[in-house]
Amino acid sequence: MPYELFLFGEKVRELREQQLLTQCEISDLSGVNVETVKRLEQGKVTPKLKTLESLSPILKCDLNKLLTEFRVKDFPKYSQTKQRLELMFDRNDLDGLRLEMENLQRLLDNVKNDFSKKEITQLLLLAKGVLLYKKDKKYNKGLEALCDAMKVFTPSFVLKNYKLCHYSQLEIRILMNIGFVLHKLKRQQEYENLMKFCFEKVDETDSMYPQICHNLAGVYRRKEDYTKALHYSQLGIDYCIKTKNLQGISFLYFGKGVAQYYLGIEDYKEAFEKAVFFCKFFKESNLEKSMTENCYKYFGVKLQ
Repeated sequence: MPYELFLFGEKVRELREQQLLTQCEISDLSGVNVETVKRLEQGKVTPKLKTLESLSPILKCDLNKLLTEFRVKDFPKYSQTKQRLELMFDRNDLDGLRLEMENLQRLLDNVKNDFSKKEITQLLLLAKGVLLYKKDKKYNKGLEALCDAMKVFTPSFVLKNYKLCHYSQLEIRILMNIGFVLHKLKRQQEYENLMKFCFEKVDETDSMYPQICHNLAGVYRRKEDYTKALHYSQLGIDYCIKTKNLQGISFLYFGKGVAQYYLGIEDYKEAFEKAVFFCKFFKESNLEKSMTENCYKYFGVKLQ
C-alpha cells in the first residue's frame, strides 16, 4: 500500500466535520457514492483522482495534493526534518546534520511509498557525502556517496556526462556539492564547469543561489577576472537583500570588496565594512576576526 490511507481517511473525516456535514450530505453535494465516502474515511480504499476532485470543492481542500502528504507516516515531521537539513547545508552545521540523519533513517524505516523511500535515501546519501568530505576530509569517499545520491533516481548517472541529465532542485544541490569536492581534489576546470551548470539550472529563488554566486565569484577571482567576480558577488548580494535571507552575505560582501579593490573602485572599503558588520550581526566571531585580519594584511584596510 503506497499511502498511509488510514491517516488520510482520518484527515478527510476531520475536514468533513469542520464543514458540519454528514457523509450522506457530502455524497449528495459531490455525487460520490456514500459507501465510497465511508470507505475513504475508514482508509479502506485508494481513492481515484476523479473522486478526490469531486470532494475537494466541498471540503475546501485540494485532496489530491493532501494525499501526497500521506506517502510518509509522519509527513509533518518529515517535512520539518527536510527543511532543517537544507538549513544545515546552508549554514554548514555538520553536527546538526548528523543528528538529522538519524531522524531521517527512522522515517525511512516506516515509509511504504516507493518515491518517498527514494527521496529520503537521496537525502541521506547527500548528508553522508557532505559529512565525509567536509568533516572527515575523505574527498573520494564523499564524491562516491554524492554520485550514489544522484543514481537513486537516475541509475545511469555518470559524472563525466552530467549535462545529459535533468535534475530536481535537490539534485542541483547534490551537483553543487560534487563541485565542492572536485575543488578540494584540485580538479579546477571540472569544478568551474559544474558551478556554471548549476548556476544556469538553479531557480533564482532557491537558497542555493547566493552560494553558487559566491563560488563562481571565487572562480573568477582566482582567474583574476575581477569584473566577472564582482558581477557574481553582486548577484548573490541582491538575492540576499531581496529575499531577506542574509545567510552567507558576509562572504559575498567580502568577495565584492576584493573584486572592487583590484578593479580600482573606491567603494571597496565599504564592502569590507559591510562584510564585518554582518559577521557581528550573526555573531560569527571567528569569521569576523579572519576577515578583519585579511582586510589589513592584504588590502591595508583597518576595520574596527
